[in-house]
Amino acid sequence: MPAPQADALSTSARQTFAGKGIALPMQWQSMGRLYPDAFAPPELATPQNPPDNLYHEPTANKYHTGAARTLGRAYGRYIDGISGAIARAVDQWMHSASITTVNLTGTIGTVLPGATEGPALKPLIMPNAPQETRQEQKYSLAIATAISDNWQTWQQGLTGILTYPPFGPPGPNIPTPLMSFSSVGEANLAPEHLSEEMSRSLDDAGALHARDLFDSVAQAFYTHFLIFKANSLIAGVIMTPPVPPPPEPPADEVLEEEATDDTQDPDSEAATIGTEETQATEPPPEPEPEPAPVPGGVVIPTPGNFI
Repeated sequence: MPAPQADALSTSARQTFAGKGIALPMQWQSMGRLYPDAFAPPELATPQNPPDNLYHEPTANKYHTGAARTLGRAYGRYIDGISGAIARAVDQWMHSASITTVNLTGTIGTVLPGATEGPALKPLIMPNAPQETRQEQKYSLAIATAISDNWQTWQQGLTGILTYPPFGPPGPNIPTPLMSFSSVGEANLAPEHLSEEMSRSLDDAGALHARDLFDSVAQAFYTHFLIFKANSLIAGVIMTPPVPPPPEPPADEVLEEEATDDTQDPDSEAATIGTEETQATEPPPEPEPEPAPVPGGVVIPTPGNFI
């Protein structure tokens, strides 16, 4: 399954943003009879923008429709750009991430939190993110930081079960749906949390429409993350053969023969009798401990375990 597609991610973000119904100018109120007298009739009846435009106009005044169209196109271009950067970063992560530790018992492998390694998304997003203006740089950095940090939390928490063919390792695992794995960090990718993290990273309360932008990007990202998770597999997790148990030590050999009765010390018989009596009163020896389980080999890290 490929990573989230840039066009699909952008379309989802655009739809969410347009659905907010933001009108420009904001909080506009009619000025009564003076308002129509200030414009020529053609200026008061211009074609309205299509419903999917990111901003809307409160009236058909050409200045209202023009402002909504201009700003809508600017934000649309930005959403297209950041969506493409995010999609490309996730694709790079999929080709680089790997599972490095598996606890194997027979043909069942357990992946515990911390066993998945992959690159941070922020350095992968930023080179392709829109940064033509100072404000675009700030938006892109805030979005990349929030997505990267919370993706890393999800990645580190991944846990689940892998299975291997009946003959066991060496070899790759049977492809396993990523959906069967869980992570306590997935809650951090929820739209509300992700949008809040973007706003906190931006740290600019005066940035108009920043929260609307972050809400739209976060909602689109989470929607397509769920699709990515539902359609991706974990494959190619290769393990070495099980480690054979160490050989048992050889039995102790008798080094000396017991002395004959005629060569024993006069007190040896008494000593022997005392030893036998002592042995008779001692508890029976404890059973031998069971051998430790045979280790199941180790993972050979192979980038691209998420397909």
